Amino acid sequence: MLQRLDLRSNKLTGSVPNDFKFLTKLEYLDLSTNNLDGEFPSFIGDMSSLKVIDFSNNNFKGTLPESLNRLYFLEKLSTRYNLISGPIVDFFASTPNLTVLDLSLNKLEGKIPKNIKKLYNIGEIHLNNNNLKGSLPNSFQELEKLEVLYLSFNELSGKVPDMPKGLKLCSYKDTNLCVKEDAICGVGRTPICKTDYKQIIIIAASIIGGLLLLVIIIKLILRCRRRNKQYKPKQSDDQILLVGEDEIMEEGDYLQMKKINDRRAAELDEDYLVRM
Repeated sequence: MLQRLDLRSNKLTGSVPNDFKFLTKLEYLDLSTNNLDGEFPSFIGDMSSLKVIDFSNNNFKGTLPESLNRLYFLEKLSTRYNLISGPIVDFFASTPNLTVLDLSLNKLEGKIPKNIKKLYNIGEIHLNNNNLKGSLPNSFQELEKLEVLYLSFNELSGKVPDMPKGLKLCSYKDTNLCVKEDAICGVGRTPICKTDYKQIIIIAASIIGGLLLLVIIIKLILRCRRRNKQYKPKQSDDQILLVGEDEIMEEGDYLQMKKINDRRAAELDEDYLVRM
């Protein structure tokens, strides 16, 4: 029935005991500032009542476990200053109550999951001092309660997307990120994004070229259809042009002339002759 376990700031060593998984009523677990090592406990998802996990300032390694997505009530997760590697596990859709996410000062790699927008109540995100790459998801603006965002000392690149108006503190230092001139946070400490006119010209030229090609193709198709509709073989000396419609032939068809009784005639059928 234990609900709170605080073992911070001791000299504990070794890994987290497997018996911890039986603490299904535990809501608060603080093991920070010790000398614990070993893998991040994969059974953490069995402790389904957890609201606070603080493993900061230890020597945990390995990757973040998939079982984090079973911690629906989780409000704070801190693994700050460890040796955790691999990608950021996308457990965000399963932890809508999370308010603090601190994965800083580790060895995390890969991209920031797009599902980060599912953290509707997040107030702080600390991902600085890792090996994260790629661009930032455009969904950051949807995090309306976000006030603190630290992404510095990563290999992130591109433009910082629009951020929620409530953002107060941020850092993009030592990244390849840049901010817009009217950015809510980061102006004065982060490079202003320069307009890449060359890229704009290339894109515009490609669009215009594609449209012109499309117009040319449409014109050629219409012209071919018009020619096929209007084309008739050239009238020869022994042919006559049919002016009125007949049950057998259509107007505009040519009739072959024949010599009948020393006279030239165009035969529509055996009962009707057009004589010349």
